Amino acid sequence: MSCLRVPPFDVLQGQSTAYAGFGDVLDPSLDRVQRFDAAVQGARQRLEEGFAQELNDPIEMAVLLDKIIDGMWREGWDPDASDINLFVRDFGLVLASSVLSLLGGDLVFRSEEDLSHLSIWWPVFQVEAFPFHKVYKRLYVSQGESIVSFVRGVSTLLNPQDGAGR
Repeated sequence: MSCLRVPPFDVLQGQSTAYAGFGDVLDPSLDRVQRFDAAVQGARQRLEEGFAQELNDPIEMAVLLDKIIDGMWREGWDPDASDINLFVRDFGLVLASSVLSLLGGDLVFRSEEDLSHLSIWWPVFQVEAFPFHKVYKRLYVSQGESIVSFVRGVSTLLNPQDGAGR
């Protein structure tokens, strides 16, 4: 993902269909979902080994991702001199999986290979979240792009009375 291809949004609302600006929406076939699940497992394993964190609890995932990324920034993370796409892929996969576990929703695939514009769609609420976009922004801007606020914000959009989602 280059910064020129990442829009300024990570959540859209009020649309009757999933956003079409990133290409055709693909059918969420069993094969695509299984490949997504396998990619999540691989990402989780790489992150657990690389950052010595248990990433199994979806409730704690946003906090842990923010903690890991904060540590990267403290240690001198430079998004322009590093392989940001590697981190966006792995962090985005575990964030997407966590959001699905916590809030449900439908995976929206737009490519067989590139997950950078994968989203989660709640048609009843007309809300669409882009976890990879949020992760990219969090890795590119050191302040003001918390993963925790993203998850809370989506949850609130799905249930404004208590922010609990679903």
